[in-house]
Amino acid sequence: HEYQVPDLDVPVAIVWGEQDRRKSPAELAALQAGFRNNITIKAPDSGHYVQEESPELVARGLSDAKYLWTN
Repeated sequence: HEYQVPDLDVPVAIVWGEQDRRKSPAELAALQAGFRNNITIKAPDSGHYVQEESPELVARGLSDAKYLWTN
């Protein structure tokens, strides 16, 4: 997978369920490399539906990363 988005200059939050059987660690690495300005929120006990499986962790991660979207 390749996710090069050179013209996209906005912060990106990558929310990743580490138990996801559909997505590989290589795909996460490609996303992180493709989006220059990113933060990765990893949910160790979640699969593909991270927002539903770990809503508190996702909310906390996004709240902690709010500096990306504010000046």
